[in-house]
Amino acid sequence: MRFSAVIDRSESRPSLSDLRGGRDTPLRFEPIACRFMALASEKGSSYHLAREATMPNRTAVHSELYSPDSNDNPPLNGGKCRACGYVFFPPQRYGCESCGAPPEKLEAVQLAGRGTLHSYATVHLHMGKDIETPFTIGLIVLDDGPAISATLTNRTDEGLAIGDRMKSVLVTTATDQEGNETVELRFAKAGAGK
Repeated sequence: MRFSAVIDRSESRPSLSDLRGGRDTPLRFEPIACRFMALASEKGSSYHLAREATMPNRTAVHSELYSPDSNDNPPLNGGKCRACGYVFFPPQRYGCESCGAPPEKLEAVQLAGRGTLHSYATVHLHMGKDIETPFTIGLIVLDDGPAISATLTNRTDEGLAIGDRMKSVLVTTATDQEGNETVELRFAKAGAGK
């Protein structure tokens, strides 16, 4: 088994000079396959630079519901009751709405952003300034169980049909002067055979 040294951050956060031997830093050993390496979070690290080169900095409109770092078909952050198996979206910490189990019986789960279009409606008049009309809202029954209402990438209902396969996508809703994007989760028609 291969091992790599990882900085133990329980005491204090080391600087880059500390990592080069500037002072004695406690080390622990973990397998190479561990999820996060200590250097991955340091600004200027090879991980950080590679991420910046491949993907702009993104901020999710609703970061509690999905991750802005996904490129294609982002998963949704949902929940599951360990007592009865009920799966729900959006995540909540009040207890199971199906069996009444206490919050301690709930666990966070990632839901595949794929499902079937159950119904849809196109909005032509909208008082809000956050989205331009027309836009289409769909009720999607996710493959993992919950039914969710979401904005679709289709601006109108043209080309949509009940039963269409749908997938989650991230749509850029704003970009600031530094090139940082704000992304929002929407659903698009999945390609044929998906």
